[in-house]
Amino acid sequence: MIEFRTLVTAGAPNPAAHLLSNHYNETRSEYYRQLERASLTADPIGFVVFALQGFVDGLRAQLALIREPQLRVAWEIHVLAAFAGANSSASSRRRDVALDLMAAGRSVAPHELRTLTTRLAAAYAGKTPKTITRDINALLQMDLARRDGANIVSNRRVLLAFQTDDL
Repeated sequence: MIEFRTLVTAGAPNPAAHLLSNHYNETRSEYYRQLERASLTADPIGFVVFALQGFVDGLRAQLALIREPQLRVAWEIHVLAAFAGANSSASSRRRDVALDLMAAGRSVAPHELRTLTTRLAAAYAGKTPKTITRDINALLQMDLARRDGANIVSNRRVLLAFQTDDL
């Protein structure tokens, strides 16, 4: 409670102020070990280091939870801007591939694009593998996708280039 009050008084947001108690609960046996060691040696430094590491790890996890939806929205805006004014069926299909690759959150084999989502299945119905290859090449050229070995993945790096990880 003292830690919580100290964090709140120092201006930490309420969710961040709960990070230490969450850390102690998730690492209960290590928490008790650190607490006992600090009591026996009258040296709290090990416990403080343990607590601070848990706090930093918790902050990083919270930042990831916050950043992921922001990244999805920023990606959608980026993709829509890249295809602004392009109204062909090929452009619509490529836009959908770029958006669905990001949503997939993993690298995808080229042959998987046809069935990655129902939207892409409809877009590629009746199309040849050559169409998929052309679409991939167009997305690579637009820097909306990148290669991951033989697979393709959304090029989130263009949005992450200016992001810092201050923790």
